[in-house]
Amino acid sequence: MTLQPGCYYISNVKQKNVVYLKNSDAFEPLRGKPYPQRASDDMGEQWNISRFRNGKYSIQSVRHMSHASTKSGYNLSPSDWAVEGKRGDNSVHYFSIEETSVKGQYIIRTTDSRLCWYLNDGEPETPIGLSSNHSDPRCWWTFKAPPTLEVRCAITINYRQVSCTGRGPGYQLSLEDEGAAEDDTWMITHHSGSKYLIQDYGVDTYVRPNDQGTHVITSEKGYLWTIKPHGKNSSCYVIYTRRDGRELVWTVQDSKIVLASANQGDSVFRIRVVDQMEGNLQNFDYNTQKITAEEFAGHLNSIHPDIQARAIENIETVISNSDIMTEELLEALVLVRTQASPAAQAQITEALTSIAEILFDALNPKTNVGLRKCIIQLLEPIIMSVGDEDEIPFDISEATVACLVGDLRLDDDEIVTSACNILEGIAHLLHDAEAETALQYIKPLLRREQSEVVVAALQLLLSMIQEKGLKPDEQIFQRVQELSQSPNAQIKIPASMVQKEKENFDEDGNYIRISDDDEGFDDEGDEGDHDDRDNDFRGRSTKQNQHNRADANFPKYDTPPRNTNKSTVSEDHRSSNINLNSSRNTPPRNANKTTMSEHDRSSNINVNTSRNKDRAPASSTSAGGNADTDSSKKTSASNSSGGGNAEPNLRSSSSTQSPFGSGNRGYEAYQDRSRRGDNRYDSRPQEPQPRSRASPPRQQTPPPRQQGSQPQTPPLRQQGPSSSQQSSQDPNNPTYGTTPVSTSNAKPKQPHVFKPRFIYY
Repeated sequence: MTLQPGCYYISNVKQKNVVYLKNSDAFEPLRGKPYPQRASDDMGEQWNISRFRNGKYSIQSVRHMSHASTKSGYNLSPSDWAVEGKRGDNSVHYFSIEETSVKGQYIIRTTDSRLCWYLNDGEPETPIGLSSNHSDPRCWWTFKAPPTLEVRCAITINYRQVSCTGRGPGYQLSLEDEGAAEDDTWMITHHSGSKYLIQDYGVDTYVRPNDQGTHVITSEKGYLWTIKPHGKNSSCYVIYTRRDGRELVWTVQDSKIVLASANQGDSVFRIRVVDQMEGNLQNFDYNTQKITAEEFAGHLNSIHPDIQARAIENIETVISNSDIMTEELLEALVLVRTQASPAAQAQITEALTSIAEILFDALNPKTNVGLRKCIIQLLEPIIMSVGDEDEIPFDISEATVACLVGDLRLDDDEIVTSACNILEGIAHLLHDAEAETALQYIKPLLRREQSEVVVAALQLLLSMIQEKGLKPDEQIFQRVQELSQSPNAQIKIPASMVQKEKENFDEDGNYIRISDDDEGFDDEGDEGDHDDRDNDFRGRSTKQNQHNRADANFPKYDTPPRNTNKSTVSEDHRSSNINLNSSRNTPPRNANKTTMSEHDRSSNINVNTSRNKDRAPASSTSAGGNADTDSSKKTSASNSSGGGNAEPNLRSSSSTQSPFGSGNRGYEAYQDRSRRGDNRYDSRPQEPQPRSRASPPRQQTPPPRQQGSQPQTPPLRQQGPSSSQQSSQDPNNPTYGTTPVSTSNAKPKQPHVFKPRFIYY
């Protein structure tokens, strides 16, 4: 395999030492030395390998900027067989780097003499020579990149720091109170993927399990630990290893760090980087450098926030096909999405949307459960981010839908919750058989213990009813009714919505969709569904009245508030009040008062006179005394010398004008609302007026119509006299001389026009 350009340690296979350059002097030989303890303490061990178009390589020291070189020519003597460092732009020397029969091990040749780099022994400071024996392991070399991350940090749990009971190998790790240990107790070095070396910063000892696999101790040998973010806590990490087929995690027992099975202990630790600007933080160009799925997963799960942020920005660049999507990488994407900020989550969702079809194609029954779980959890935010159901920008196969529906039967609550949310988003794309099967699998989900599963199942059930018109059986409705009484609002709200949808099914089980256009009256004054109109009227009457009060072209009425004392109104008055209010709901058909006939004027005056008669107290009415009518007040106001027993007019002089303002604009607005049925109970805005003992009692509010009953038809005048007309012709009756309104349904020759209670002169 061809060696890729980059920064490397060059280590000898036989001697286990690395090549280093001591200083930048001219002709300084390259030597061997043991591996450095920290990548940040580079003393000349790191080399930049560059590859040219002719397949040759150059080797340059990172620290001293010197190039490795040898003397040129074919006939090099043994005394010239040495590798030296040279400075300057013209000091570049070419080498051939070829892989041996062992994968990952290379020989470094000179281009002319075909001699190989050679390390004679393992003593420090031994110069690098040249040899013609290509099969000697002392001529073989490995190239290892320095860690992308090496930081000092503190490891804590429950505000207590992880420390060591002593200096040197063989000591157990324990917990100390915060402040007892130094912040830079540990050096964590990234090795590969999500694997790290944990080293005591003060001494050259590493952290590893003991021989029994029960405790965590210090050792001279390094050990690789897997460190991943915790799934439910974004600021904590889980430290574990695999041993003998078991997953052992760090946990605490008697202030000691011990190892326990993953199903027994799940302690989470906080890793606080002491200084993010210090340490070895390697730059990585995702556009030019190749990266494996394991390495990219490690970048996404990195304990350093800068590395994680850089990896999130390049998700779309790295994940370009399904070949790189492994279970480890998908798991890292799920973790980083749940922990990232809202802006980063939107960025991740956008990147995943570009490969949504690849994810959907990978979702099939043949995929193992672990990988399928990661795919479903990644597809969930993609489907939920699509605003309009008709704008799903990718195709979903029947096998994928069948896999999602089948996953509703799994015991894993996370898979079931995500599958419900995805099916809810694509409910309009399901076939009838798929929807009916999903409806059967929803029933047991409503009895799960996890509230997240129950909420997702209720939302899916509601979507199946509204989108597919499927009627659940009585057992489901009975369970939904129980859930609607739950104290948990997240469960109660969707359960109540599902319970309400039950009313939209007819006797044959057909779902009836009710739109807003079917409610109330149309523009011509025709009645629609009366029950729906009543429900809608009660919900919007207050809002409509507030809107009317804010209408500049529709001034407020100059009307005193109504009386709520029902004991002062007789049964006859109640009947009269109901008829009068029914006439208010009659849409006036001629709003132009200049064309009103004399008959209409007299009718209007009589109606108002009859209305004001009802305002008198019961005692004065039964005695036939002086009723305080609008007519008497107008007369007394216009003829001050007329005397009589009429009470003085308490209204202002402006009350004689039209309550609809100047012109007919306000009256037309009233006419338009009356045509829509918004003023059926005379819900005109009113202002409180000061009252005195001479003011008439307020009119009783008519009782609301019962739901399902037919609306009252406008009262029309009869041709023949009615009982009320006969009583009005009796001189002993208080209504003598008035023309009461009839409740007959006979159509008059001239339609009645409802006018306000004021009299126009």
